[in-house]
Amino acid sequence: MGRSDVITGTAIYLIGGQTSVDNSSYSPIVRQGIVADDGALTWNWQGTLPQGLRGHAAISYQGSVYTTGGYPVGQPNPTTAIYATYIEENLELHEFEPAPGQDGPNFQGPAEDENPIRLPRGFHQSVTVFDPNAQTAIIYVLGGQGSADDTDPTDNNSSDTVYTQRVVRENLRDPIFVNKGWYRSRPHPIGLNEPQLEAISWDADIDRAIATQDIQISYRTSTNPCETANWSDWVPIQNSTDTGFGTVNGRNNVEIERTITRCFQYEAVFTSNSDTSSPRLKSVAIQVFSPNSADLRVDEETFGWNNDTRDLTVTILNDYTPDPTLTLDADAEEVNEGDIGGRFFVDMFVIGPGYNEAVLEPTLPLTTSAYISTTGIMTSTLFTQLQRMNLPAGGQQTITRWCDSSQSGCTEVDPADLFTESGDYTVCIGVDSFVSQTDKDGRWPQGYVSETLPGAEDNNFSCTDISIVIENLPPPTLTLQLGTTEPITEGLSRDTFNLNFSRALTEEVTINFSVAGAATNPAVFDTDYRLYAIQNSVPVSITNSVVVPVGTESVTILVEAVDNNQDEPDRSFTFTLEPGTGYTLSPTLASGSAIIADNDEVVEEDPTIYLPLVLRRITL
Repeated sequence: MGRSDVITGTAIYLIGGQTSVDNSSYSPIVRQGIVADDGALTWNWQGTLPQGLRGHAAISYQGSVYTTGGYPVGQPNPTTAIYATYIEENLELHEFEPAPGQDGPNFQGPAEDENPIRLPRGFHQSVTVFDPNAQTAIIYVLGGQGSADDTDPTDNNSSDTVYTQRVVRENLRDPIFVNKGWYRSRPHPIGLNEPQLEAISWDADIDRAIATQDIQISYRTSTNPCETANWSDWVPIQNSTDTGFGTVNGRNNVEIERTITRCFQYEAVFTSNSDTSSPRLKSVAIQVFSPNSADLRVDEETFGWNNDTRDLTVTILNDYTPDPTLTLDADAEEVNEGDIGGRFFVDMFVIGPGYNEAVLEPTLPLTTSAYISTTGIMTSTLFTQLQRMNLPAGGQQTITRWCDSSQSGCTEVDPADLFTESGDYTVCIGVDSFVSQTDKDGRWPQGYVSETLPGAEDNNFSCTDISIVIENLPPPTLTLQLGTTEPITEGLSRDTFNLNFSRALTEEVTINFSVAGAATNPAVFDTDYRLYAIQNSVPVSITNSVVVPVGTESVTILVEAVDNNQDEPDRSFTFTLEPGTGYTLSPTLASGSAIIADNDEVVEEDPTIYLPLVLRRITL
């Protein structure tokens, strides 16, 4: 009795309540009911409140659960407490850090003497309403019982919001704001090597011209991962120069003494003395230092060539693995001129068959404006630029776009085009390989650290040997597939002939074809229909051939019926593939027919209008 229930997703949570008829025992237990597809419920113990309660209310909002008010065990008056928790992805309630020798609680909230609800409430109702303007929710506490000594009849309906502090009276037309509210974030894991928290920033909307209001940010850290957090004490931070406030309007940033942080959590306390205005916390961000900066290198496990797909795979890793011998990692040396941009260069070097000497590595960084550096036979063949923002710590990116190093700008080249004959090749990749003057938009790539410097990384250059097999394969077989067997109507519908190769083309091919009208009611090309080849999603008019580029596996021929405004019978024609160079024809699937249906009507020059004779009988 006197419990509160929350339904979220496929689970029901029964929270607290009275467990005896004599009103002497209140439960802190939370039970979870999982709803099966057939509607059956499976109940499990799920957690506890900070204390036994009855007559409280519970609501959920975007994965969080809140309880408001209620009567604690043994107390004659209801409480002003608000407790909060959130639901994990496995539908279990989050467990906060425990006191020594105890299990962790599943709910937390501000101290009761801080009056999260303006007045005590029990046996009330609570609802949440989403505020699309502020992107938050309002918690309304409606009706219910007050204190035993409460003599004010006007406060029986009250409400509160944990996050925005917004509150409305029972008529829902007189918005007011409480003087204090709380928000506590989820623990945030930090997955870097030896991460050190060094700054916290946050954005706020605070209008002190109309109210005395503030947001006080506190944080705590753990040197252990979030799963086994060993939390520090809460540390308040202050950005405002006025010691009476912790936050300024707009952007706030506070640098802190570096400390190992593998899990981070923050808390915000909102205060306002206004009934018409409240501060708003828009975002919170942290800055983390990792002593091992970006070590950019090739993923040698995936670096290689696939003869079947004719693909060269080059994946770049941002490796934060600790290396005690490394004192200068990538990006340690800054460019002192211009605007430092967020990109770095990757160069490819290709050595063809017949070279039997040891590979002589080029000196990095490359320096010429055309991205060419020759040391012995090592010449940059292709290059590309990658955005550093796409390679966070531990991240990876596979290169899909290469440019010709002999050209200015970027002339795109498929690496497969470099392997023109069968044999053994050596392919080498230089990462963070080049420092340009300025590129097109006037920005500088990040500073390069030469591998010749003491303590610098030594894995910017990687090579792999690949064996290229270029087989003398027979030409692919070309087949024709009809798009539809239904007639196409003049001006209203279209048909297609789909031309399919048995494998992708390795050279440009011209497909030849012919069209012929049927013996009876023949369709005439350009009078009754037109043909188009779909190339790069654009229809191109054709008559008896179509040019197909390298790599193509299929071609779509569009048949468009011409609306000629002439009444005539349905007509048909046959589309036949003809022999050509670079392909062979299927002996059974090389031709198909299309029927063009007429949609015109006979119009009489002098139509006769027939008027029916209607006899009406009138009774006087």
